[in-house]
Amino acid sequence: MLIRYPYDAASTALLPELIEVSKRVLVTGSKSHPKAAGRDLDEIAAEWGCTPVEAAERLRPGGAVYFMMDETDMHRILAHPESMIGSDGIPYDPHPHPRL
Repeated sequence: MLIRYPYDAASTALLPELIEVSKRVLVTGSKSHPKAAGRDLDEIAAEWGCTPVEAAERLRPGGAVYFMMDETDMHRILAHPESMIGSDGIPYDPHPHPRL
């Protein structure tokens, strides 16, 4: 049996090193800027006049959803007859990943 993740986005702590490999980053929570929860990182960075990586550093500690997977690949992998769905979540973020 192959455990597979059924989403085109991953969620974890707000990590600047994941920003450049992501198509989109959605902030799920921030201790330093709570009102950033539920907003796109690019939008926050533009508002603050900085890069998304700099904005992420300012928002830490926090969480984010990283849209980095190809949806076509996800569907192809999930169609494999030995695939089984697996998921998890971070329950303390104000706007958690939908898998929670």
